Amino acid sequence: VHEHWYESSVVKARRNFFVYTPPGYTRSNKKYPVLYLLQGAGGTAEDWTRTGRANVIYDNLIAAGKVVPAVIVMPDGQIQHSLATNSMSHQDTMVLLTADLIQDVIPLVEHNYRVSDLPKDRAIAGLSAGANQAMAIGLNHPEIFSQIGSFSGGNMFQYISLGRYADFLSNPEASKKGLRLAWLSVGKDDHGVNNIKAFSNFLGQHEIKHSLTFMSGAHIWPVWRRSLR
Repeated sequence: VHEHWYESSVVKARRNFFVYTPPGYTRSNKKYPVLYLLQGAGGTAEDWTRTGRANVIYDNLIAAGKVVPAVIVMPDGQIQHSLATNSMSHQDTMVLLTADLIQDVIPLVEHNYRVSDLPKDRAIAGLSAGANQAMAIGLNHPEIFSQIGSFSGGNMFQYISLGRYADFLSNPEASKKGLRLAWLSVGKDDHGVNNIKAFSNFLGQHEIKHSLTFMSGAHIWPVWRRSLR
């Protein structure tokens, strides 16, 4: 797991992200698929390795032959940390986060790591607030991502009316064609279960290929680790 610091041209601040490379990466010449993985509200870019154990989970899955080896990029989804302000609206932070990811982080990753630059080899996922972010970025940008993972993404349905999915709704056919899968998960005891069910129905109305998985547990890390797996 490598930590990278960069000067964000979008946020105008120094930010960081973490990159997991799979076993055998340094001995290989091939290009790897890549997963962009976002943390929850109030967290940091290292949450998915320190608490989520994403690197350990993926090492074990590779060793068991259950997944294709991939690079995992864990950006900082909390723009407020960089701006030292809590006064921005959710929508404003989404606009900045999306631009920072697309204009700064992805180009840096593709310059420094042997990863594919094809949409079919890019996925985006996240937990809680990061699940909201991943779903919005993925739906709005099927030209960049072909798969989305949303783990316990409460309030996603409410954000529809706030314009978070405006690009998607302006051309849902693009996402219908470009997305291979939008996968949603949630703990059965999570406070956001009904909201996520409503969002699943919203995806179905627009004929987006997706699935919704219910797990035991609430809004907690064991659910998110199982979701990543």
